[in-house]
Amino acid sequence: MSGGNMSNKNGYFILLGVVVLGILLILWANQRAERRLVWYESYEEGDRQPYGLYLLFQLLKDEFPDQQFHPINNSLVESLPLKNNGPRSNLLLIGDYLYLDRGGDFDHLMEYVASGNNAFIATKNLPYDVMSELRFFECGYMESYPIYTDSSINLNFLHPNLRTEKGYNVSFHYKFEPVQYEFTYIDTNEFCIDYLPFVCLGEFDEGYINFIRVDYGEGAFFLHSNPLAFTNYYMRHRDNLEYTEKVFGHLLEGDIYYDFYHKYFHRERSQETPREKPGMARQGPLQFILSEPALRWAWYLLLAGTLLYFLFRSKREQRVIPVLEGNPNTSLEYIQTIGRLYFLQNDHQKLAVHKMKLFLAFVRDRYRLSTNEMDEALIKKIALKSQLPYDDIKTIFNHFAVVEKRDQIDDFLLVNLHHALQKFYDNCK
Repeated sequence: MSGGNMSNKNGYFILLGVVVLGILLILWANQRAERRLVWYESYEEGDRQPYGLYLLFQLLKDEFPDQQFHPINNSLVESLPLKNNGPRSNLLLIGDYLYLDRGGDFDHLMEYVASGNNAFIATKNLPYDVMSELRFFECGYMESYPIYTDSSINLNFLHPNLRTEKGYNVSFHYKFEPVQYEFTYIDTNEFCIDYLPFVCLGEFDEGYINFIRVDYGEGAFFLHSNPLAFTNYYMRHRDNLEYTEKVFGHLLEGDIYYDFYHKYFHRERSQETPREKPGMARQGPLQFILSEPALRWAWYLLLAGTLLYFLFRSKREQRVIPVLEGNPNTSLEYIQTIGRLYFLQNDHQKLAVHKMKLFLAFVRDRYRLSTNEMDEALIKKIALKSQLPYDDIKTIFNHFAVVEKRDQIDDFLLVNLHHALQKFYDNCK
């Protein structure tokens, strides 16, 4: 009899322990799932956190499959070739700020652009040395980008072929909730409009310029004041993908050099990693549990359950409830390239229109031709400048005319358009 009572007590203890431990593990797993997301603007190439740039580089590598990507981990003088007589290339820097020493790296950057290359700089803070060299402040003075505080902004382009009716929304989120954020913009009132060779390309909230092009020598600087728009959190939305594709459609056909060295102050970079933040002190296990509401209540529940066992000593015996493994989480498969998004959704028409927009952007940037009127005159000009047969160019526009008239297209038409465009890119001058 006593043996049976003891067996019942042991069974209850095991059951209670499993239930309480299961609740604790579930609450802990939910909390860990939230804590795995680091809501910190790292702007790192391989970072898959909300404000990293992993998806951006997947998109660029897919959109420019024939171009080489070169990371810059040292000074520009050592890492960035000028290629005065070779193929043109692009320099990308996306982050909070641009740190350049006056002298070697700064002079090298200016010479790099002047020799016919592009530099795309997307920073929250004014790249003062560069803008000063471009003589932005002949008619005024600006120490930093002006600030516009809000929880969200609506990005758009100024060119009618790129502009959309609803724009592209960007809002700063912390733990999936929108919060107030200091967005920056470029105050063109400080510039000599008639003197500077610059063009306003984009804005937000209809009036705040955030994207400009400044010609310098034979190349150009592209300055963007909202790097947040290119992070993973926004790239997962279809509309924001379109915005990014249009922005980087201004790049040259050539290698891409990504600079993640000069967006950090060198001495600070050597002392701490980009993800270290002040106030993130190490905690012991119990301190961590008591600091989180869900885990704290789970801990109290465990203690209360243990106490109840010793108080009531139930005689009922139950089988131990098995702990089932949860389904694997595949919701964040970043490995899929963004350029195949429309294809995977079987939206061939959207993909075809997107490819044609990139083609027209290429024509405008490379050959300085207006694409507002897609007529015979434009086809002849493209054929002349690209040194390709007229019929090849005509084929591309014939395909596009069919795409525009249909809501849906089949695989055959999409493949033919792709081959026609690829033939153009491979052979154009």
